This record gives sequence, C-alpha cells and structure tokens, in this order.
Amino acid sequence: MEEKLLAELKGTTLRVYLLLASRGEASPREVQRALRMRSPSTAFYHLDKLVNLGVAEKLPGGVYVISKRVSIGPLALYANILGLQIPRLVPYAIFFTILCVGFLLFFQPPIGYLASLVAGLSAAIFWVESLLIMRSHRMLLSSKREANVSSR
Repeated sequence: MEEKLLAELKGTTLRVYLLLASRGEASPREVQRALRMRSPSTAFYHLDKLVNLGVAEKLPGGVYVISKRVSIGPLALYANILGLQIPRLVPYAIFFTILCVGFLLFFQPPIGYLASLVAGLSAAIFWVESLLIMRSHRMLLSSKREANVSSR
C-alpha cells in the first residue's frame, strides 16, 4: 500500500494533497485557482486520484477533505501538531532556544556562557534546517505557478 502511495503521490497530485492538508477542505474550483491549473477538470482528476488512493474523501456539496494523513516521501519531514503541518525539527529548535535563554538567565557566567553557546548553536542548526524544509515546501507548491507564468 505504501509503495503505491509513494508512486502515485507526487507532482501535481502531491501539490493538491498539500493544499487540502493546509486548507482542510477545498472544491475543484478552489484547487484550480489556488494552484493555477488550466481547468477545474484537471483539479477534479487529481482530487479523484486522491480519493482512489484512500487519502481523501468527497463530501456532499462537492468539497474534498483529507481522510487519512500520510507520512511518506517529502511528507515525512512534517508533523501535524495542533492541526498545523510544521517541520518535525521545529519542536527541537524551540526546545534548544528556550534552553539557551535558560542557561543565560540561571547559570553563572563561565558555565552559563559555554552551555548557552552549545544550546544556541544547536538551536541555530535546527532553525536553519527547519527553514530550509519550509522553503523547499513553498517551492514545491509554487513551482507550477512559476511554470504557468513563464509559459504565457
């Protein structure tokens, strides 16, 4: 099952899945406009593909919702925390940032500075990696838009 999902959930279908995951629900027309597809039938095709894969369902009224969250391929880099999709490294970045500030506030200068330096470097690494993941996610969503604009 996971092999089929990994093989089918890529390209435009992946972009439609990510849009549904971020918005909660969407109609084919909304998907078409958000991803700048040429027609709603293209959006419908990819939404129907998600339904056939078992990761989305069509509600009465013509809107689609995610029925099953998947963590394969590029989606494995994200966690669903409080309904938000964030990179899995963000909680670690927050933890080390708080630890860095705590070391500065509650420990004496020689040890506090060294511990804060180590925690600060760790936090910086996690923040940079999280930002790179978010940037690649944004580029994945906007790659089709840029292709449509340049082809005009």
